[in-house]
Amino acid sequence: MVVSWYGQESAEQTTPGRPWKLRWSLLTVAALFLLFATGISLVGIVHQTSWLLTSPEPMFGSALKTHGSGRNNLMMMGLEIRNHQAIYGCLPSRWAFSPDGAPLHSWETRILPFLFDIHEIDLKRPWDDPVNQGHFQKVVPVFINPDLRTAEFLDSQGYGLSHYSANCHTMGGNKKRSLHDFAGRESSTILIGEVNANFQPWGQPVNWRDPARGINKSSYGFGGPPGSGGAHFVMADGSIRFINDKISPDVLRALSDPRAVQEFDASVLADR
Repeated sequence: MVVSWYGQESAEQTTPGRPWKLRWSLLTVAALFLLFATGISLVGIVHQTSWLLTSPEPMFGSALKTHGSGRNNLMMMGLEIRNHQAIYGCLPSRWAFSPDGAPLHSWETRILPFLFDIHEIDLKRPWDDPVNQGHFQKVVPVFINPDLRTAEFLDSQGYGLSHYSANCHTMGGNKKRSLHDFAGRESSTILIGEVNANFQPWGQPVNWRDPARGINKSSYGFGGPPGSGGAHFVMADGSIRFINDKISPDVLRALSDPRAVQEFDASVLADR
């Protein structure tokens, strides 16, 4: 006779089974613990990924702490361009090349004295000269757009990149230009703006583009963060304007080239 699970005798004879071993119990407990830990880890990964995707901090380059927004960075750069104008009487693109045509320094380098102490940079030597190289392999937070959370900070040679570029019609080449050249059109002439692809080092003297390529239309043109519907720009009067990427090509050319005579409705320039 055998006693059943509810405590009654059973007339049915059974053959004794294989005895349960303590080692099996330990393995079962370990397996359950492993499954529990895996579940907790999976929840943590999902939570961390969600945090990264919604965080205002860049996803790459965790050592770099950026604050504010791309618009705020442009506001600061626009102010320093005007400071440069007040002191030197010209725009900071004046010294892109030496008299013999050798590339020297970018407009971004020229506004750095108003942002940081750069006395160690030898402005008489090219930006990528071995004497200067170490300085330009640093990331400058004001040239990084916090709204581009997945954008790279350094190029393949280790140079710090810029998420902004100049309008080639106003701050390109080596011609001496002044804000006074845009008299009467200061509020409708683009100086610099956001870019979202093919970033150039901030020390690169030819960091300029043609806005006439369109906004968010070309990887070599201007553009804002994904889904922005446009891009922010600094105008010659220092104002920050958002220009929709559906803007008429003719109007965009008028905003890009101060020599243009095209008339347009100022409502295409949003102040946001």
